[in-house]
Amino acid sequence: MGTHECGLFHEQLYSECTRPDGAIMLKIVGSGSSVTPTPTLSPTPTSSSTPTPTPTTGITPTPTQTAGASCSVHYAITNQWSTGFGATLTINNTGTSAINGWSLQFSFANGQTITQLWNGSFTQTGSAVTVTNASYNGSIAAGATLSSAPGFNGSLTGTTNTAPSTFTLNGTTCSVI
Repeated sequence: MGTHECGLFHEQLYSECTRPDGAIMLKIVGSGSSVTPTPTLSPTPTSSSTPTPTPTTGITPTPTQTAGASCSVHYAITNQWSTGFGATLTINNTGTSAINGWSLQFSFANGQTITQLWNGSFTQTGSAVTVTNASYNGSIAAGATLSSAPGFNGSLTGTTNTAPSTFTLNGTTCSVI
């Protein structure tokens, strides 16, 4: 679009102007001192359609019990306040085989609920909790402690905050330390 002439003819202001860069078109109509500018935006370029990738169905391995598997878990309350608490879960593979993909189950005794978890994902139904590895911490070598251990914030419905007493890792009951 080019620049058009603007002017005043017999007290009537008429114009249809475009800036040299083509970005804004200004249309002014009026007469004398009662001229009111009316901005009109220039056309906005639209992009061509871009194909949207279609997600593919992948296989997520389900953690399974491994021969020679044994484990220990340390549950530590790291902070507590009137309506909530923070905790960490240290998971140790005390067995002779590496663990590739893990799922830790436990239950709360006093109505606690997890509100935020890091280094994993969780589901909770009533008191029963399942914590599953993140993509970056799914392997625990034989005789090793999980790096990037899961931790969480939880809510309390009273003042009692008893630690879970039983932990199961991929179907194997762990010792509690």
